Amino acid sequence: MTDSLTCTAQPAEDPAAQSPRLRILPVPRSRKIAILGFGPTVKDAPVADPSWELWAMNGFWRAAKPDYGIDVPEDRFSLWFDMHTMEFTRAYGAVAGFGDKQERWLESEHPFPILMLDEGPAFPSVRRFPIEVVIEQGGRDYFTSTVAYALAFALVQPDVAEVGLWGIDLVHDTEYADQRPCAEYWIGRLEAAGVAVTIHDESALLKHRNRYGYENPNPLLEQLRAYLLSEIETQDKSVTTCQAEIARLTGQMHTDDGARQEAKALLRRLDIWERGGKV
Repeated sequence: MTDSLTCTAQPAEDPAAQSPRLRILPVPRSRKIAILGFGPTVKDAPVADPSWELWAMNGFWRAAKPDYGIDVPEDRFSLWFDMHTMEFTRAYGAVAGFGDKQERWLESEHPFPILMLDEGPAFPSVRRFPIEVVIEQGGRDYFTSTVAYALAFALVQPDVAEVGLWGIDLVHDTEYADQRPCAEYWIGRLEAAGVAVTIHDESALLKHRNRYGYENPNPLLEQLRAYLLSEIETQDKSVTTCQAEIARLTGQMHTDDGARQEAKALLRRLDIWERGGKV
């Protein structure tokens, strides 16, 4: 495995201050980073374009091919994020149904570094995420998801020219209520630093329903919204009615089945009596 972890750092002394003829040129920005998540838009990621580095996270190795049709060799990836403790990984595996597969995967050697909270001899490719450096150079301790860590890490790389997000959709208001604002903050920081950020059109990131003060309500949209709300209400009532009917029919089924079993028992006794047996 070849480590490719870099974070910018200022030298102890500025050589330019010692020699008026010495000029320090900035590192040219040329790297393009594609950060891959688990949303549907990851299917459009530029995995076949070698000009993009691929950064992935968590159990993407399990889902890539069966869920999204992404079938690329491991060496196509340059960095991986799994910002969890091993205790969390084990507990989540038990709940999610994949057991210890993630831990076994982490125990194998991979052609890319895997950034986690801590490293250990049992995990040869795992490297500790340089949280102190990222906070110092990023200027903010604000991380609510693995995506935020990945964006902040990209920010402190001096040679990154563009960051693209595929599968980082953050559409739902439940799980992503805290994650989306944090991701949007780091996206803003990247753009302010001169890094281009590509976001899939179907992602909820950096989207608003209306530009404040410029709203021009479309009556057709309002009618459609009203219709959909009415339809949902109608179907809710229908589902409730069906559930009640299912409960009634289930009760009737149990009653009828009880009567059927009783009749069968009587029939068996009658058969025994006809054969001369004692009932």
